[in-house]
Amino acid sequence: MPSLQFILGSAAVDHQAALLDHLAAQLAAHPTDRFFYLVPNHIKFSTEIDVLSQLKARQASPIYAQTQVQVLSFSRLAWFLLRDVPAFNAPRISPTGLTMVVAAIVKQLTPAQLRLFAKEAHQPGFIQDLTRQVMELRNANIAPEDYDQIKQRSAAWAQAHGQTDAAFDDKLAVLFTVYQRFMAALGDQLATPDIYDLLIQALRQGDFSTTHFYLDRYNAQFSAKEEQVVEAMIENGATTTVSLVLDRPYRGSQVPDPNQLFYQPGLMYHRLARFAEQHGAITFLPDEFASRPRVAPALQEVERWLAATSQFTTPAPAPTLPQAVHFMTAPTRLAELNAVAAKIRQLVTHQHYRYRDFLVLTRRLDGYETMLQPVFAAHEIPVFNDNDRPMKTHPLVTLVLGLFQVLWGHFQLTDLMQVLKTGLLLPAVEVAGQPLTAEQFKADLYLTENWALKYGKSGASWLSTKPFEYTPHLKITPAMEQTALGQAELQKRAQLNRVKHYVKTELAPFLAQWRQAKTGRQAAQLLFEFLHHQGVEKQLAAWEQAAVEAGELALGQEPQQVWQLFCQLLDEYVLALGDQTPFNLTDFRDLLLVGFQTATYSQIPSTIDQVLVSESGITQTERRQVVFIIGATDDVMPTVQLEPGLLTPAERQRLAQGLRADQYLPVAGLEKIANEPFVNYLAMMTPQAELYLSAPLQGGEEEQVGLSPYLTGLAAHFNQPITALPATPVPQADFAAVAPFVSAPAATRSNFIRVRRLKQDNAQPLSSSWRLVVRLLNQLQPDRPPLLPAYHYQNEPQPLTPALAEQLYGHLAPELVAARAAAQQADAPLPAIPPEQAHSTLYTSVSQLQTFYQNPYEYFLKYGLRLKKREEFEISPADSGTFYHNVMEHFIAANQPHLATLDEAALAKQTALALAWAESQQPLLVELSDEKRRFAYQLNHLKQVAAAMTRLLVNQAQLSTATPLHTEQTFGTTTAALPPLVHRLADQVHQVQVRGRIDRIDQIQTAQQTYQMVLDYKSGQRQFDLVRALSGLDLQLLTYLAALQNSAPTTKLAGAFYLHLGNEVLRASDLKRRSAVANTLQNHRYNGLILNDPDLLTAVDTELGQTGRGQLLKVSYTKSKQTYRANQGSALVTPAQLKWLLDQNTALITKAATAILTGVNTLAPYRLVEATTASNGLTNSDFLPIFAFDNVLDQDKFRDITLSEAAVKQQLQALDEPTENKEG
Repeated sequence: MPSLQFILGSAAVDHQAALLDHLAAQLAAHPTDRFFYLVPNHIKFSTEIDVLSQLKARQASPIYAQTQVQVLSFSRLAWFLLRDVPAFNAPRISPTGLTMVVAAIVKQLTPAQLRLFAKEAHQPGFIQDLTRQVMELRNANIAPEDYDQIKQRSAAWAQAHGQTDAAFDDKLAVLFTVYQRFMAALGDQLATPDIYDLLIQALRQGDFSTTHFYLDRYNAQFSAKEEQVVEAMIENGATTTVSLVLDRPYRGSQVPDPNQLFYQPGLMYHRLARFAEQHGAITFLPDEFASRPRVAPALQEVERWLAATSQFTTPAPAPTLPQAVHFMTAPTRLAELNAVAAKIRQLVTHQHYRYRDFLVLTRRLDGYETMLQPVFAAHEIPVFNDNDRPMKTHPLVTLVLGLFQVLWGHFQLTDLMQVLKTGLLLPAVEVAGQPLTAEQFKADLYLTENWALKYGKSGASWLSTKPFEYTPHLKITPAMEQTALGQAELQKRAQLNRVKHYVKTELAPFLAQWRQAKTGRQAAQLLFEFLHHQGVEKQLAAWEQAAVEAGELALGQEPQQVWQLFCQLLDEYVLALGDQTPFNLTDFRDLLLVGFQTATYSQIPSTIDQVLVSESGITQTERRQVVFIIGATDDVMPTVQLEPGLLTPAERQRLAQGLRADQYLPVAGLEKIANEPFVNYLAMMTPQAELYLSAPLQGGEEEQVGLSPYLTGLAAHFNQPITALPATPVPQADFAAVAPFVSAPAATRSNFIRVRRLKQDNAQPLSSSWRLVVRLLNQLQPDRPPLLPAYHYQNEPQPLTPALAEQLYGHLAPELVAARAAAQQADAPLPAIPPEQAHSTLYTSVSQLQTFYQNPYEYFLKYGLRLKKREEFEISPADSGTFYHNVMEHFIAANQPHLATLDEAALAKQTALALAWAESQQPLLVELSDEKRRFAYQLNHLKQVAAAMTRLLVNQAQLSTATPLHTEQTFGTTTAALPPLVHRLADQVHQVQVRGRIDRIDQIQTAQQTYQMVLDYKSGQRQFDLVRALSGLDLQLLTYLAALQNSAPTTKLAGAFYLHLGNEVLRASDLKRRSAVANTLQNHRYNGLILNDPDLLTAVDTELGQTGRGQLLKVSYTKSKQTYRANQGSALVTPAQLKWLLDQNTALITKAATAILTGVNTLAPYRLVEATTASNGLTNSDFLPIFAFDNVLDQDKFRDITLSEAAVKQQLQALDEPTENKEG
């Protein structure tokens, strides 16, 4: 006759030992019978090893083999008994597939059918919640046909209790509508409830009279289906023995109190006991209580405290026991995890534990997920994360979902690169006779992405027949092909077009076919064939092999699992919806998305020597010696928040009232919260020897969090302090305070670096404990720099050696370049290169020298290492500047003799010609404006500004006798109109050659002299500042004057100016004071320096001679003093002063060149404070992340410019004082 027996007892006793005593006795009495030891699937593998080991220990023979005992879970029992049954081998549907089926059903329902869920149906997570609710109905032993009876019974209960609710009726109707269609859609596919039905049928129809069932570690409530399986075991097996963590039985009419700690296992006992009592053929044996203690006395005291507090009573203080329960806090989760890892390592070292003896639990692992691996790796601790890992971030998922985005976005760059960068697609082409490698293709992609971002290539550009050109409109001649520049261009073009060709010939045809798919079956087949043809499966296999060879077993299993999931999703989709019409590609994508989002990796069980990390709500084995419960804060331990669901707690209660006795819903809502004490009780009773409770004082968002009442209550019960770890270790700490920060060398070194910083900042001595730690670290890591010396790190680059600086910046001397070119042309032997001339010349520009004076380290980054920020799709300031220059050059050249006399018609015509010519010089701008509206707008703005400037030139010409002489005059290059500006450095070996371009040279004829004047166009309002000019920050105007004089030494220099390019908006108030033309002239006055010669000044600005107020120059005439005065942004100088300024400019150029070639690369941004304005060398820099400049700690790094404008003017005035005054 079948029998049922319970083994009861608290979690402090050894239930497994009691069960195995029974099993061993039965095995001895019935050696030919079968024995099934059933545990939750999560711990099946480790329990099997443990059970067989303990059975072996119960016999004397050193050799042990066992075939009669099987350690299984419910699902593995089903496989064991049904593996040869045809119905069991029917197609399976995964949990992900179930979600897909529900998603497809929801898409078929109209808003009217969805009722209250119509707005929620498209919200993230709704499909998962609905699938979960449908499966709850199945697992609760509820069929779609039960709807009417459930509705009637629940309505009657609601009427009797005054809880009628129309919303519940609507929800119930929708749920059962979906449920009914769900069951029809499944067809012959098996889900877990179907497998349980087959198992129940097998148990009832087979002969199990010689089979013994043992159930262990089932402390959570069975589902209704699982309970039916257990009932079938009880009814048909020889014996069934169930172990429950329960303090007393509940037979007959006795029902556990919901407020009791053991309510859930008590309810499970009551259900199974009632079944046995009502079944006349079952012998209900007396209960046994496990008595062998499993945990240390201190942990038994923890149990006593938990049991008392669950009844809201205060237990007597704990007796004095060996300390086995510990409490600590840390400032942050990271600090807490580091402290736990350090403690584990110390316990392994000093108390001879194995890593597998440790279990780290927390109620919610997501707050620690990203920290686990790096922290435990730093402490050199092997760790196994028991939590489910989602598949949705795998590259294959990114690839599959990204293909939809590429199709719908019509080859947008972001979507395309997301697909190509997965590393799963590799063109089957050859490079230099060898197959293209993944690394080569990766380099192609990076180059292509940067180039495409710069030039805005997306959409139709990828599908056009026109090949990509790395440098647009650059024609490669046969001669150029032989140069390094030409070869580099050709190589980059080949890289760009490899990617383009792959997209055009492989990706685009597939997407075009995919778009035309008529059915889901066809779409799934095209997708699979494309990935197969592209070798995705092979690439995944290669990743798997590489991971396994590297010892990353968990990583190695990911590729195979995600590919199997993908294939399974396609199979399940085709079976459910493959032939439905009309087909919608968006629906197909949504179903795959849902499938991927809910999928997780199956993990290899932790059997090697590893620390296990898990969540406290998951069943664990009972063989761990030490448990750390981390994150013990009052918001999660106990959890007091209800999990969101489709049904509210009140609605679940009403639904439960409509169910039969053999139907019940799983624990949820308030019932789940009420069970929190039991969940935490099991977690705290898991270890055998020691328990650690810890909590961070800050949450994930740096908010303050409270300590769990379990942590504070147990600490008070044991009369133990809660150890508060400091955020940073203290330099003067004794050994006890140092110990929590001592672990593996890498982690300990990291802690000491912070100590050393504190020691230096606060001038504190270092304790002997820390000195001992440092000495040991230096011994363990002899290859690392010694730790004990003071913390001397400064945010300061190391200077280059002169030899390295020469190689980095220097070039062959120009005279030697010319000599070698002449020899080559004459087919003569090339002259030898003396070593001192190989890198003796610094070729530079004015802007580069200004960069050096702004911050020498930025000069090193930009022109030494040649770093630059990623170029993006935009009309850059350089592009717009070139456009303006081209317009001005063409307009002036065409109208130079009669600029002042152009009428409106001629001005419009000449402006149009200049604009057309400028566009022809920059065809890329026109292409961009044709493709993108934003660029069309920007180009139109450039044209408006340029047109305004041509009108301004005419207006200025009418107020000046100065006439443009030359435009766009370059110097310092091979094709320059002017000779280079060359300065020999002090060592007489090195030299600097400055290049540049003068925008415009005007000629002014006075009664006494012919002058030349420099104008430089600026899109911004640039003023001339003597302080900046003499500090190296504004070298432009003086250098251009020097270059002009260098080209024609007899030329009389008038001065140099910045001319603002712009098209300002005039306000009505502006027009009240002066005309539009006068306002425009006022907004574009010259900023610069000019000789203080009245004839020259009035020639340049005729209005100055007539009214005393300059219209072109920022100069005014003071009648009282009969002198001219320069306004802010300009300067009036004498010839001697101009010569001195030019000499100072030359000195600044040679000074910078000398510093550059000797390796100066100091992080020393300038800082200048003038009146109410301040500026520094960090403003608008692209390299701030590299500088790592701390505005608080690095104040001493600034190069403060103390020179004042008053001091400069005083120095200039001194140059013109009579000699006797200087001497006197």
